[in-house]
Amino acid sequence: MEPLNIPQLLAQTEGFPPRLRPLMAVFGTLQGALSLLFGEEVWVRVVKQEATDRTVEREVELVAGDRVVATASSRIRCTIAQHASLSDILEGKMGIGQLLAKHGINYQTRLLGCSQGEDVCWRTYKVEGPGVAITIAETFPKALYE
Repeated sequence: MEPLNIPQLLAQTEGFPPRLRPLMAVFGTLQGALSLLFGEEVWVRVVKQEATDRTVEREVELVAGDRVVATASSRIRCTIAQHASLSDILEGKMGIGQLLAKHGINYQTRLLGCSQGEDVCWRTYKVEGPGVAITIAETFPKALYE
């Protein structure tokens, strides 16, 4: 994992809800961190998914109880067809971090940016490992994190 530039991240997240700021530094295991934060299991609900020979694009909601606590759009480019993980991606039952861990794919992450609007905060990051490159954009409703 690429080391975080803490001063830059602090500046980028100034004004974020306090409970949301630490999540900007959590990569690949967001579902677990959100479960701990909300005190109940957070699960992945696939909203849309399209697959071609080497690319899977998907939109998911991370759900705690009846609340959508985050949304994510992912573009998964891979030579992952050699891996059994392709079928897990297409099933859409796991988060990306869970998939990478299950299949023992070592990866590095790089925060591309984070910012906020009036009602939401968002971040974009890249996950790269042997045979896989994933770009993820996540959005968080501010009101749930205040």
